[in-house]
Order: sequence, then structure tokens, then C-alpha cells
Amino acid sequence: MTNCKHQILQLAPSPFAELAGYTQPSLEDRRVATASSEKSWNITTKSKDSVSTFPAPLVLPFDDLNYDPDYETQDFTKWQRLHTRNKVTASKQTIYIARVPEVTGNVKYMHDWTKPILEIDDDDDLYISARSPPVEDFIDYISAFYHGMHVKQLPLELKWTSWYAGRKSLLQRSIPKYVALQHGKETTRIRTRVPPDGIFRAQLNLNDILDGAMRILPGDAHAICLLIDHDMWEEDDDFCCGRAYGGSRVSVVQTARYNPTLDAKEGIDREHMWPLSHCKDFVDRICLTEDLAPRKPTQRQIRESRSGPMRRAVDAASIWARAAGDRENEGALWFSRLARTLATYLAVYPPPTINALPVTKLLLPPARCKTPSAISLGAPVLFIGTALSTRFSIAFNTSGFFVVIGVSI
Repeated sequence: MTNCKHQILQLAPSPFAELAGYTQPSLEDRRVATASSEKSWNITTKSKDSVSTFPAPLVLPFDDLNYDPDYETQDFTKWQRLHTRNKVTASKQTIYIARVPEVTGNVKYMHDWTKPILEIDDDDDLYISARSPPVEDFIDYISAFYHGMHVKQLPLELKWTSWYAGRKSLLQRSIPKYVALQHGKETTRIRTRVPPDGIFRAQLNLNDILDGAMRILPGDAHAICLLIDHDMWEEDDDFCCGRAYGGSRVSVVQTARYNPTLDAKEGIDREHMWPLSHCKDFVDRICLTEDLAPRKPTQRQIRESRSGPMRRAVDAASIWARAAGDRENEGALWFSRLARTLATYLAVYPPPTINALPVTKLLLPPARCKTPSAISLGAPVLFIGTALSTRFSIAFNTSGFFVVIGVSI
């Protein structure tokens, strides 16, 4: 922890963006991109580009926009005309989220597969063994995120069991070739392997789990998401955090790789997670790896760093960052990462309830949220989570991120 003050904010693309070949679209182009094919929205935005509300992408080294700055954009009209979108119908308007499968007695060794293999202090051992966030928290989150949709827990109980009938495997020393995902009276065979990077003891095959998800998709489901506590892989990848198949209405998200216990090993700077990533000192430090010397802050940067929505967001996030080692906050950080992923994967089958609104009206009415109080203060998530006694409002910006509009207690 460097105790950075985040005094000057970088709200425009970084100096590296020019080297990467990225050009920020003009305000007018971004306005046009939000227009409906049926009618143009009367966006009551000042002619001046309000970067303090909707900051530009930083385009830092190793960012996706760095590698492919000319990737084809998608405006609202293109999104609206997608043939692959699943329409919400009267018979298919429920989002199902499945509880993490239970590990049954004949595969008890699978409990150890969920724990990262790290050199740790004794104090961290309990956290590594901690359970992932409960499914009820995700149901609360997705219900608020996709306002107007029915969000339910999948009533079918899922279990991990042995694929090899009649064999005792309580003390399995080697990794079996297969395990079974039990759903009701049926099972789906799941391949296993040892992870190439050795972070976990075993991985499960993502495609096999997706096959199981397709078999249990309820008839009234708009979409279903399975939560898996184990590490997964797909094809030749080292690991895969999840996958969504929009046409099949199924998605799978693993919790293991999002565990904050892995942050130190991966070199994650929690002090500069979004929105703190807009700290100019942090941006300068990253750009220095590409031999770009820091530039003096402009008068506009100094002025825009003093107040405004991003200033307030950074100040609020700084409070979280100072308490980042707290166990409760680490659990909230774990939840925030997973909640963002679930919301993104479910967007492959985008419900129109929120997305059909104009940008200027994408402000949800105040709502109650039962998720932990720190879920996104400093964490890269889609909205600020609040305590039960807190009300929140969120809005969508044209670059694809959610920003806090107002929080009151």
C-alpha cells in the first residue's frame, strides 16, 4: 500500500493511447451512437464533453483497446437489430441462478480442488478455505440489475459425485479422469485435469459443464447461470473464468479465479482498481513501462480533479482501499467480481427492460440492495453496492460502464 492521494485524475485517454492508434470518438459521434433506429433521443447534455461523469477509456499498455484499437464498434441501433438476441416473452421471462453444486461423500477430495495452492501466513488459511458468496446475494444483485425480470434460484439441486459407480474414492490421491455432475436423477460426465499453472489441484472442463446446463434449462427460462467453485478450462486455455452461449440461453461462471487471495500472486494493485485507475500518478507509472515520460498536469486536469462525480467516486473508493485487508471487505470484493461477471454473461441474452431506455433516463429508481456495503468501493464492478439501509441509483454510460449517480444513507 503506497497510500496514494489520487490528487490529479486522468479523465481523458492516457498518453499511450496515441501510440496504440486509439482515437476517442467525438461527443457528437457518441451521441449519435446512442440514438434509436425508431427515433432520436433528445439528450439534454451540455455541449461540453462531461468527462468528469463519463471518463474516456484510458487505453493503457496491455488493455484490449491497445491490441485492437480499430475493432468494429457497436452502437445502439446495431445492438437493437441483432438477430441473435433472445426476446423476453410471456413464457420465457425468468432468469435462473443455480447454487454451487454440493460435493458428495464419494468425492470429498473435490473440496481441496477449490483451494488455491499458495505460500501464505497462518492468518490467511481460513480465508483460503472460506466459502464463495451465497447464491442469495447474486439473486438480489441480478434482480436489481435486470429490473423487471423474474430472477429465481434454480430449484433443481446440483451435486458433484463419482463417475465411476461402485468405486470408493474418499481418499483419491490422483486426479480421476472424470467426475459427474448430478442433476435430479441424471448425471453429466465432466472431464478433469491438472491445471498447467498449478494454482489449483484440478480443473473441470467448461464445455462439459455447459452441456449439463443445457440439459437442466427450465422451460420458462430466459437464461440460466451455473456457479461453480472449481477452476475450469476450455480447449487449450490455461483456465477460463466462464462462458455464455446466448443461443442456448446458458452460462457458467467459476468463483475460484476471482478469489481475492490470488491478488498478491497476480500483482493486482487494489489501490488503483476502477475508479481509482483514473489516478494520473498510476497512469503515468504504467505508461513509463513503455518509455513515456510523465507529463505535467494541465490546468483543465487540475480543475476537473477538484470536484464532480469522478472525484466523489474516487474519494469513496479510497475509503474502501484503506480497509482492503479487512476480511469482510475481501468477501465483498469477491462478490463484486462475480456479480459483474454474472451480469455481463446474462447480457448475452439482453432483457430490454433497462437497455431500451435513453441514456439520459438510464437512472433506476432508488432501490433496496441487500448485498454487502463494500462491494464496489474501489472494486471493478457495475454499481456501488450498499448496505440494507442504503439507497442507490445507477446509470449507464456510452462506453459500457456503470457509474454512480447518487448514494444516500
